[in-house]
Amino acid sequence: MITQDQMIWQKRPIFNFNNDDLGNQNRDLSFKLYVLATGEVQKAELIKSSGLTHIDKRVEQSLLRAKFKPYIENGVAYLFVAVQPFSLKTLKENQRPWWKKLLFIS
Repeated sequence: MITQDQMIWQKRPIFNFNNDDLGNQNRDLSFKLYVLATGEVQKAELIKSSGLTHIDKRVEQSLLRAKFKPYIENGVAYLFVAVQPFSLKTLKENQRPWWKKLLFIS
């Protein structure tokens, strides 16, 4: 059994949802991830839906493009299964995503 701090993203999943995409409400969803010894996500199984199929599918596709650092124990890389929850939040009208603030994008 590995712990959450032993699961390190090498290439994080990227989500870009606006309030309209989220139906103007916060969304929570969870996936069970089947990760190969190489760190590649082989399968992403939806275990808690956001309530919107298009959101679930976009998150799943992003997870399949993501990658973990291999889990290594005693010099051997192992495959693992993990449950990953996500909480997608709507933005207030006057808020901008943090990355837009850093890049000075309106």
